[in-house]
Amino acid sequence: MTRRIAVFLPSLDGGGAERVTLTLGQGLVQRGYQVDLVLASAKGVFLSDFPEGLRLVDLKASRVLKALIPLGKYLVREKVDVLLSALSHSNIIALLAKTVFGLPIRIVVAEHIAVIPSLRGARTLRERMVPSLIRLLYRKADAVVAVSEGVAQELIENFGLDADKVKVIYNPISVEEILRKSQEFLDHPWFKPGEPPVVLGVGRLVEQKDSFVCYLIWTLGM
Repeated sequence: MTRRIAVFLPSLDGGGAERVTLTLGQGLVQRGYQVDLVLASAKGVFLSDFPEGLRLVDLKASRVLKALIPLGKYLVREKVDVLLSALSHSNIIALLAKTVFGLPIRIVVAEHIAVIPSLRGARTLRERMVPSLIRLLYRKADAVVAVSEGVAQELIENFGLDADKVKVIYNPISVEEILRKSQEFLDHPWFKPGEPPVVLGVGRLVEQKDSFVCYLIWTLGM
């Protein structure tokens, strides 16, 4: 019997977690699984690059919090075997849906960044509640995936998760896509003769990515 897997995200707005999740979903389809990509709201730049074989499910929720009931109803209706979720807010909603609806479903949640630094300076009550909800709900997950040893260490030491439950799985990449794009012709004024050197930064220039040093190098012309 083919297992039915659902992958839950807030949207497909541009970001590493969204890109990685699409790659993961495509890989699961290629291995013979039925995979639904469930979005709180079907929007974002990656919709134009939606992999073949995935089924898109739009919960039509204006916020991730409002996706709780639609997500629970979807899981009951479709008899999903496994739910994968990524990003703290969607992970919390996924685990709440399992609890509220009493679902006999296996849930795996993934963290792509260190939680506490990413919430530094949180202003809203919702943001300030995230660490407490992680401590309360992540224990209910069947597994917690961390994309690095550092993220895993934070989940274990700062959120009290059992080390046996936290698994480090590095982000998947599509080597074929990288090789294909490496052959594409590059036509941009920055790369014309006589222009200053170009520094390639991998990741957004934000605090949670520790990008300040890269930004400083760029501004100083180092």
